[in-house]
Amino acid sequence: MALSQGPENNAFMKKRGESGSGHKRAVVAFMKARDLKAADWSRRANVSSSALYNLLNDRSDTLHDATLKKLARAENVSVSQLTGDLDSSQSLTFPAIEVRGAVNAGVWREAAEWPPGDWERMYVPVAKPYKDAAFGLTVQGPSMNSVYPDGTILVCVSLYNYGRDLEAGDKVIVHRRSPEGTVEATVKEFQIDDTGHVWLWPRSNHPAHQQPIPMPNGKAFDDAALESDGDSIQISAIVLGSYRPEKKIPPALLD
Repeated sequence: MALSQGPENNAFMKKRGESGSGHKRAVVAFMKARDLKAADWSRRANVSSSALYNLLNDRSDTLHDATLKKLARAENVSVSQLTGDLDSSQSLTFPAIEVRGAVNAGVWREAAEWPPGDWERMYVPVAKPYKDAAFGLTVQGPSMNSVYPDGTILVCVSLYNYGRDLEAGDKVIVHRRSPEGTVEATVKEFQIDDTGHVWLWPRSNHPAHQQPIPMPNGKAFDDAALESDGDSIQISAIVLGSYRPEKKIPPALLD
């Protein structure tokens, strides 16, 4: 199973208080694990490559918060994952979650979730605070293929259960409902511009998925907002992690 996780992936994390020289130890381990090159990573993150080179060459032992955020965003991880600074409350459990539906831009359905009889169960690592609230969604189509290829499983939790403010770069589940009652479920990247307005961006190399969706009146949370065409739009959940199974597990093995 290929793994590309969000905040709960602690493959490179250490607990607070462990020894190490600033950020260097964790950043070097992170770069080695992902085969990252300083110049390319800096370019994609839109930061000065000298900041990374100074860290790697022992000219400094820390990175500025703004630099860390940009570097983390370029790799679709949290700053905590990048720096190895993990609160003990974020330790992992491996519960069974239900994959309840699909996200697919441009596809309108009668319901946002599949019938319960069609849900699929899978075991995934989830941070302890969300082990009872997490659920899965399958990515269909190319609207986020730069981050989540078709077939990726997203591990999500509702905004209500997440209990934190959204940050720029978070991946979120968006529901748009038509006046006729159909719903489009998609995954988008949450961004806030300099005026405080919220934009929901696709991350795709497909020409049909290059424009962001503006949140009407800049609304960011789980209250539905009305768009000019009469559709309502709502951010309903945040993506905690993502998984790409190589093979489907036979149902009998999950019982």
